[in-house]
Amino acid sequence: MRTTRVQPNRELEPSELESRSFGFGVGMLGLAQFLKGRLPEPVMNALAEHGTHVGAHIIEAHATSSSGSPLSSYASAKQAVRQATYWLRLVHASDPALSGRLDPLIRDAAELMGALQAASARARQKAAAAKVK
Repeated sequence: MRTTRVQPNRELEPSELESRSFGFGVGMLGLAQFLKGRLPEPVMNALAEHGTHVGAHIIEAHATSSSGSPLSSYASAKQAVRQATYWLRLVHASDPALSGRLDPLIRDAAELMGALQAASARARQKAAAAKVK
């Protein structure tokens, strides 16, 4: 469920950000399933949990964007990306032979972080402009 590459800190349309985060979650679930029995269960659970939370927070940010500020949800999504990245790097360090499966997800996480930073900046600008009016 791979989509096109994103330039660092390039804001995506809400539907594209949702699609990419959904694809990332699917990839993380697939990785956890692939690693089942190879790693301790808490590690697999962390991969699945943080990988899927990214998209859930993005959906929430877009749902609140019309009625309030999505900043809190974007912050939660960025936290989930950082945590997912930590677990991916930990698994990579413990078994470098998995780099073929892990490296694309690590890149996707970095791209999602860039897109979320851009979306957060835009949301802050909108909030500041709304206060001026």
